[in-house]
Amino acid sequence: MVLNANTSSATSVNQTNVNTSDVMTNTSASTGNSNTSTDTDIKSVSVTNNQTNLNNTMAAGGSVVVKSPIVVNGLTIAQIDDGISRVQTFYAKYGRYPSYVSFGTRKIPIATFKKNIATQGLTIKTTTIYSVANPNTSSVAALAKSLAAGSTSKYMTAVRIFNWVRDKLGYSFYYGTKYGAAGTLKHMTGNCCDTANLLVALARDDGITSRYIHGYCHFTSGNWYDHVWAQLYVNGKWYTADAISFSNSLGVIKNWNTATYKLEGIYKTLPF
Repeated sequence: MVLNANTSSATSVNQTNVNTSDVMTNTSASTGNSNTSTDTDIKSVSVTNNQTNLNNTMAAGGSVVVKSPIVVNGLTIAQIDDGISRVQTFYAKYGRYPSYVSFGTRKIPIATFKKNIATQGLTIKTTTIYSVANPNTSSVAALAKSLAAGSTSKYMTAVRIFNWVRDKLGYSFYYGTKYGAAGTLKHMTGNCCDTANLLVALARDDGITSRYIHGYCHFTSGNWYDHVWAQLYVNGKWYTADAISFSNSLGVIKNWNTATYKLEGIYKTLPF
């Protein structure tokens, strides 16, 4: 799924609805007289203010330093604000991040976009009924309690657990278990095994039956890998929980082919 925006200095941007393929697009209409805060608006204000400052400074016999507009990874602040707004709208509707944020034909992976906006002290607000603001992360048990607080069902709690691990935990490549649930929470990163370890521990602390699945999977990259993920049992159904990709949601896998994987094992406790 791709977020698509077309933002230019002489256009106003209007967001369209998301279609059934989860593709989010923006259309633009050339008006030549945009009232939105586009690049043109920012530069026009900057030039006007700079000219006033220039006149005042020259009258005082001083030197002039003209600051250039802020650009991060090729994006202006107006484009960044637009991207954040669209990501937040997508998250509120689907409970997950899009894979990319697109600006014209350019596709920026969501992980890169989050790093870009962080350089300006900006974040993506993802507070919904399926998320908890500022949970207690002092321990696995404390986090599980925070994520369950105010929940009206086991399913809501399960989604909150999955979303928190997916959205907050970084990914590190190594083989087998390295940190365990508590260590993964402490380091805030893990491979597929430790991501599953934290998911399972949080779920069990909240009274949700859970287990580990080991399979050989064909990923969207085209490569096949041994892989581990969790399953959570809610309302008489096992929900697949693979939190290593922003594109996944509870019960939905987007980053590998669920129709072609080879099952290697189902475990109550991960043996490696």
